Amino acid sequence: MQLHLADVISRSFAISTFDTQERYYLPAPCIKGSTSLQGSEGLVNKKVVERELVRAPKYNSYAADTKAELVDWIVSDASKVFAITVQCHLDPVFFLKSMINFYNSEFDDASLPIDDPRALADGDPRPPRPEAFPADTWLDQRHDEFFQFQWTCLAPVFVKEEYEYDLRSQHILPFKKAIDTNPRSGSFSSVFKVTVHEHHQERHSASEVGVDLPVSGQI
Repeated sequence: MQLHLADVISRSFAISTFDTQERYYLPAPCIKGSTSLQGSEGLVNKKVVERELVRAPKYNSYAADTKAELVDWIVSDASKVFAITVQCHLDPVFFLKSMINFYNSEFDDASLPIDDPRALADGDPRPPRPEAFPADTWLDQRHDEFFQFQWTCLAPVFVKEEYEYDLRSQHILPFKKAIDTNPRSGSFSSVFKVTVHEHHQERHSASEVGVDLPVSGQI
């Protein structure tokens, strides 16, 4: 029996233990695969995408070239968007409708992360909806879920060419805090020894690095 992609994703999570609580994320090669890992095909590949989309009866009514164009776009440009949407457990009809609307709206992985769609305070109106999330498909609850689930697919990869990263407080750091080291605290920051997930570390040859965080805990 073939598992739904949502179930496969839940079994593929790595765990970040750096924060105050365990947080789950998909390691980088899981979604798109890796050219450096032999035989590594990502979870979001053409076969899997078609299997998820065909759950909507209307999918087979589209022309073959239309379906191929949508699938190719998802695999090449919107694999993270697809994986996040799968986790929202939309009805198959709404799922297909959402992916088509994402395609027509040019909402792809480069559009992530989305801003928090919730009201800033009780009684305040919710922010205006982006075109990619129409209310007839994305109820407020589902829109909120997309915002929350997106972080599972956005753990940063630390590359050689970049030294500063613009991360939000919700980003999941692919770290495990070293259990044998107490943080060294200064006036303005604390230094922790952490182990970085092997597929998220390209800057150093060693997996263990020091992380300097402001005393507020914000990056």
